[in-house]
Amino acid sequence: SFGPLFLEMNRTYPLKGLRQIFYLVSPSESVFENHADVPNYVEEALPYFFIAILLEAILSTGTGLAPRFRINDGISSVSAGIMSEMMKLVVVVFKFSAYVWVYDH
Repeated sequence: SFGPLFLEMNRTYPLKGLRQIFYLVSPSESVFENHADVPNYVEEALPYFFIAILLEAILSTGTGLAPRFRINDGISSVSAGIMSEMMKLVVVVFKFSAYVWVYDH
């Protein structure tokens, strides 16, 4: 659930997530000393991604200049993001399985 995260992010850094999408951040904002300090960029980008999809749908259906919004494009983009995140689960399961195997042997 990215709703509370989105609200907290906007309260603390109003446009930082939007700036990150367009690589408009300084090196001091994107360099971290510890691995644990690195934020989950996917969670931070999700609200802006869905806002962009919604804005595209509104603008393309509201004006006659652009072709109509195609729902299959939105679904395929969201599906690609979900599949990207699912690969993290595969890696975690593999690591856990390797740990259990090493522990048993």
